[in-house]
Amino acid sequence: MNGRTPALRGAVAVAGIAAAGCALLAIAHLGITIPVLSRFGPRGDAVPPAVVAFAIGTALFGAIAVGLWQRRRWSFAAGLAVSALAVLSGVAQYRGAVSAVGIVLAVVLAGLLLAPGSRRQFSA
Repeated sequence: MNGRTPALRGAVAVAGIAAAGCALLAIAHLGITIPVLSRFGPRGDAVPPAVVAFAIGTALFGAIAVGLWQRRRWSFAAGLAVSALAVLSGVAQYRGAVSAVGIVLAVVLAGLLLAPGSRRQFSA
């Protein structure tokens, strides 16, 4: 096919899902009601620090998804580093189910990157 392992394709998908989730959370923290998400996460007033944090998360996870797809060397290390930061942030600022989903996505991304064969995709 395209030479990408199933684990690498999964990592691209998970990073993309994490980017989309961060984008939704940034919007929700602006004080905008998002159906379903607002039942579990932010509701009410805007929280500017969270908007900034989730906007940065959107950019980072999006860049990682693109970098992984293009097999850029930096994306492997960046994916692991951002996953670790997402887990630490999710645990430190735990807010229930939405935080748990973010933590799980970050752990899954790191696991896919560390899967046998994934790292070889970035060496050349």
